[in-house]
This record gives sequence, structure tokens and C-alpha cells, in this order.
Amino acid sequence: MSYVIMTSNSVSAALQTLLSSNTQLTEAQKRLSSGMQISDAKDNPGYWSVANALTSDESTLTSVGDALNLSEAMIDTAYTAITTVLDQLSTLRATLVTATDSSVDRSLTNVAVEGAKKAIETAVISAQFSGTNWLTNGDATLAGTNSIVTSFQRTGNGSVKLQTQGIPAADTILIDTYDPGRGLLTRSIDANELNPDGTATPRNYYLLAPGDGGTEIAVTDTTTEDEIADMIDVIESMMADISEIASRFGDMLNRVASQSSFAQSMAQTLKTSVSRLIDANMEEVSVRVTAAETQASLAAETVSLVNTNMKKLLLVFG
Repeated sequence: MSYVIMTSNSVSAALQTLLSSNTQLTEAQKRLSSGMQISDAKDNPGYWSVANALTSDESTLTSVGDALNLSEAMIDTAYTAITTVLDQLSTLRATLVTATDSSVDRSLTNVAVEGAKKAIETAVISAQFSGTNWLTNGDATLAGTNSIVTSFQRTGNGSVKLQTQGIPAADTILIDTYDPGRGLLTRSIDANELNPDGTATPRNYYLLAPGDGGTEIAVTDTTTEDEIADMIDVIESMMADISEIASRFGDMLNRVASQSSFAQSMAQTLKTSVSRLIDANMEEVSVRVTAAETQASLAAETVSLVNTNMKKLLLVFG
């Protein structure tokens, strides 16, 4: 839309208002489209600099949170498998107790025993996360220590330092196919050490194949009550050792979960702080856009009306 401008105080005032309104409208529309009150250094150097520093810290804490989340998933996988093993061992112990009753069908009892053993083996083998399984081994050499990120702290210069916690691999292996003696469920356990009979003769039992000597825990028609009692003692010994592993995993899991929650809260706090510094109040900006548009429209109408009236006067007196 074009206007023929006639010089007058009213027109000059209207033009100034129109120019000012257009400038305000452009700025308001910029904030409305970007959602930011401070988008670069020239808008407010101080706030922009602080916001940049906070954004960098937020990014760092987000990365720390990602590392903690991975650690939590790793330890949670192992912990879930361990608790499943404990549950199945408890079931297996109860099944062996019932086998001491002479009226119980031993063949059916052994089906239950084998089912519990299979469930235990499946849980242990399935406890893999990102190619790592803390509960099984098939290599000649065990890994030294299994470590995860468990916490973080600020250093004196403001940087973030990750802290790790580890557990010896030898302490968590339940099944070892290379050397069964290193696996808690594949090694033989001497029932005579758990319940001495006054002799030096070992009574060795293991739970899962391949085993490293002795008798595999199972029930047949020829299994004696003393042998079942030995198996129960061995199972209880395994449960005590595995419960200790579960406690260590649980402690690590709680520590990681706590730190992960803290890192997320800190990152969110920093994000909120940045938002308060540079984000625009969208309701306020929207009102400003409407006001600037209205003001510009009124100024344009004023210029048009004044020019029209001035031309009419020129026709009359010109």
C-alpha cells in the first residue's frame, strides 16, 4: 500500500509512530518465532555469557547422567539375574526337602529339580548387557575387575570427575565353562566341610554341568536321605554366597540410581536457570505483537486520512 505524503505536524507524528511500531513489531515477531528474549550477545552480553556457561554445564551433566544410566542398566541386569537364581535355589531346596519323604515319586521330584536348574542356567546366561555378562565365563583368563560409573563430583576448577566402583570378576562368576572350579554353581562343594561326619572323606556336589568333580545335584530312586541332606546343605551354602553377591550388587545399584537422579535434577535446574535468563515470555510477546500491529495499523490509517484531507484542501484553495 503506498501513500502520498503531505508535510504536516500530524503526518510527521503519524510517520514516527508508524516507524516505531514497525521496529517494535519486527523485534516482537523475532522473539515470538525464536522463543528467546536473548538470542545472541548483543541482546544482553552479561546474561548471554552466563547462559552459555550454564548450558555447557547442563550438557556435561546430561552426559554424566547418560553414563550413570548405562551403569544402572548394567548392574540392574546382573542384579535381576542374581535374584532369580536365589528364588530358584530356594525352590530347589524346598523340592529336595520333599524328596526325603519316602512316599514321594522320585522321578517326578527330579523333573522339578531339573526344571529349577534349567531356570537358573537360563537366568545366568541371559544376564548380558552390551556384550558383557558378569555371571558367566568361558575364557582361560578371568577379567580382573568389573567396573561401572557410580558417581561424580566437581573438582576445584569446576570440571566434572567421574568415579567408578568395581567388583572382582572372580567374586561374581556363577558358571565357568572353561574352568568349572571358578564358577559358584559349577564348582564342587564338600558337604563334609559343611556337616562333618568325623571322617576326612570329601562328599563333593555341584549344581550345573560341566562340574569339576563329585556328584551332580539330582534325585534318583537310589539317592539316599543322607545324600539329599548333603545336597540341601550345599544348596544353602550356595545361597549364602550368592546372597552376598546380591547385596553387593544392590549397594552398587542404589548408589548409581541415587547419583543418576541427582545428575538429572541438577541438569534440569541448570536448564530452568538458562530458560529464566534468555527465554521470552510468550504470552507477553504475543500481546506486544498484537499491540504493535494495532499501533502500526492506526498510524498508517492516520497518515492516509491526513493526506486525503490535505489533498482536498489543496483542491479548494489551490
